[in-house]
Amino acid sequence: MKKFYWLNDDSKTFLSRGYLEKGESPRTRIKNIAEAAEKYLEMPGYADKFYDYMSRGFYSLSSPVWANYGKERGLPVSCFGSYIDDNMESILYGHAESGM
Repeated sequence: MKKFYWLNDDSKTFLSRGYLEKGESPRTRIKNIAEAAEKYLEMPGYADKFYDYMSRGFYSLSSPVWANYGKERGLPVSCFGSYIDDNMESILYGHAESGM
């Protein structure tokens, strides 16, 4: 499998329109994210594995990770930590809790 097969012209354009800083390439951003993760986790060698796995398309990053991880802005998470049961009371309470 060719590395970065998923990084075509369309994905580069998409990422450049909101997730990359001016002059930053997707590969550079992935490397920066990987190095930040290695630093935070204190796991030597983690950045190389992360970069390799991304290059092979083993996983995809959420928008907040692309935009914020390892930077001094925003949060790198895209979900709420609320537990919601499968009933209307819990669903509506979850929305209210997130809204508050």
